[in-house]
Amino acid sequence: MSEKSERQITDNSSIFEHLAPVSLLLLLAAALRLVSLSREPMLNPDGIAYILQAKAFYLHQAEQFLNVYPYPTNLSLMIAGIYGFIGDWVVSGQIVSIFFSLLTIIPFYFLNRIFWNRQTAFTIVILYVASPLFIELSHEIIRGPQFWFFLSLGLWAFCYFMEKENRPGYLLIISSTAFIMTAWSRIEGLLPLLLGASWLIFDYRLRKPRYIVAYFLPILLIFLFSGLLSLNIDLPKALLHGFVGRLDAAINRFQWLRNALLNLELSPPLGVVPDFFDKARDLIWFLALGVTSHCLIKTFGIIFFPLTIFGIVKIPNFKPIFNSKKRPLLFLILLLLSGLTVIYIQILLNWSSSERFVALIYFPGLIFAGYGFNKLFAFWHQLKPDSHPASYLWLCLLLLLFALPSVVDSGNRIRSLVFKELGLHLAEIPATTHGLHLCGTSKKILYTHFYAQLEKPELSSPWEQCDIIKVSDLTPDFLVNTSYDYLILSDRDGGRQRLLEIMAERKEANFSVLFEKRCDKYGKIYLFGQLKSGNPRKTLKTGDKN
Repeated sequence: MSEKSERQITDNSSIFEHLAPVSLLLLLAAALRLVSLSREPMLNPDGIAYILQAKAFYLHQAEQFLNVYPYPTNLSLMIAGIYGFIGDWVVSGQIVSIFFSLLTIIPFYFLNRIFWNRQTAFTIVILYVASPLFIELSHEIIRGPQFWFFLSLGLWAFCYFMEKENRPGYLLIISSTAFIMTAWSRIEGLLPLLLGASWLIFDYRLRKPRYIVAYFLPILLIFLFSGLLSLNIDLPKALLHGFVGRLDAAINRFQWLRNALLNLELSPPLGVVPDFFDKARDLIWFLALGVTSHCLIKTFGIIFFPLTIFGIVKIPNFKPIFNSKKRPLLFLILLLLSGLTVIYIQILLNWSSSERFVALIYFPGLIFAGYGFNKLFAFWHQLKPDSHPASYLWLCLLLLLFALPSVVDSGNRIRSLVFKELGLHLAEIPATTHGLHLCGTSKKILYTHFYAQLEKPELSSPWEQCDIIKVSDLTPDFLVNTSYDYLILSDRDGGRQRLLEIMAERKEANFSVLFEKRCDKYGKIYLFGQLKSGNPRKTLKTGDKN
């Protein structure tokens, strides 16, 4: 059997020959993600927004929510649907994320099979399955897992369409629909959608009316039927949200940084090296490249770069199997280059080295790791000719061992668990008619408000009903005139001591300790409740009193 007939997925190949590797990948991924989930007791901060949006849809109060943020996410709609069967908002969100993170394996494996044999494709997908970063993100309530799945599905359909001799139009419909869902998941998903459309228009071999109609049909249907949705949602506007203005915003931010450094250059702090800020102004663009590189390394992992080097170095008697795949390969290269540009613009915009943005090039980029894998295995086969099959197994085991320490490690948000406990404690207290107004010295009080109001039959925004203050803001007038129901303060920042001093001065500032708990990061955390005028001050302490 030739390499091409072995690699290509055709109608003559049985689906059962792919069932074993895909099933094994799914089992490994599920085990790693469930173990990691069990070690993380806290919800990720972004999950609060998506769950509240899902709750708005479920309670048929979406109009109120969309007046504030008119861009519904597919994640929130899915969470609202699952909640009807599960009855738990957080678990429903985690189920959606884990489901799509596992489902990503299927199109990603078949995307790799277009280019590589089964062993190489399996090993490449193991990189995603065992990636510590993607294991962690897979159970967080974010839009990432949906983005990964629809991106992989769209890339598989488009590359498979270009690879087949008799190109069926339904593959373009699948690809376009998947790219639309990718863009709905994350705004940078518009890039493969636009790139695919441009490819069909400018490639004379594919510029046929039936292909163009097939690709643009889902897009036309969206514009045609978006006005018929029961909710007042401008879906085309939601898909384009923020995409057009990001380049202009990034340029403005770049100029703002240069002006800020110019002011520092004119009035430098004491002890600064002369001309430092002048040089820094000229090298902001280079600093952004450094942040981009750091982001890439964190996402791909250190092992990706040696594999790439192995792919570049020539090994005797080794012939790359990419030679017959020029057009799909070129499409992926263009996606990688344009994706790097989008990531760089995003870095200039907010200077956040968020690994989530790199997913746009992570999945097409890993395909090139096949070069490194094959050259690594060819080199190993030259050293030990009888160990070629075992080399795949050893490499897969090495990748799994690399992932285990981060999987079994405790979640990085466990130190904020006390704020969840405060919220669960408040959930047992009868709510007031005006909602729940909190004030505290840590932004983690958003968790407290979220868990306190999670099962209430009405919507309540923690961003509108929580205020984060400094200890210096705690003054007698502030407390006497406050409308907050509860204060959340700690020993470590001096907030509790300051409150006690104020209550000793002003009897109107009538607060009582309702809950206290010790944690490593914040010391002792106290929940103070405001008592009505004339009521005796009393203390109800629960939790850890050590």
